[in-house]
Amino acid sequence: MLILSRRVGENIRIGDNTVLTVAYIGRDTVRLRVGSPLQLKLLSVHALTDIPAIIDPQRVILLIGNDQALQIGADIRVQAVSVRGAQLQLGIAAPRHVQVHREEVFERIQRGEATSFSRRVAHV
Repeated sequence: MLILSRRVGENIRIGDNTVLTVAYIGRDTVRLRVGSPLQLKLLSVHALTDIPAIIDPQRVILLIGNDQALQIGADIRVQAVSVRGAQLQLGIAAPRHVQVHREEVFERIQRGEATSFSRRVAHV
């Protein structure tokens, strides 16, 4: 699992077409805005079962504490690992072929400036 730190308004790119944006960080609640054509599902981390959730058209998802994860497609899982003040640590598990980047690193790669920043997530 790759751990990335983000603040409100900052993004993470997963693969070619999924963007996570941190919308809100509270003491017990984290809200992520998810832009993805893939199916989204909210899971209980401990039981790995679906949690009934309504995912609205704007794709705002609530992750509450460390006991829930967001399933993106069939094989990508995102979990709030910890909150330290205004900073959130997200754990992302995905297959090796799926690249995961902080938005600023992704933009540098697109400009051809930062191939050394390219990282792949540990295999699920």
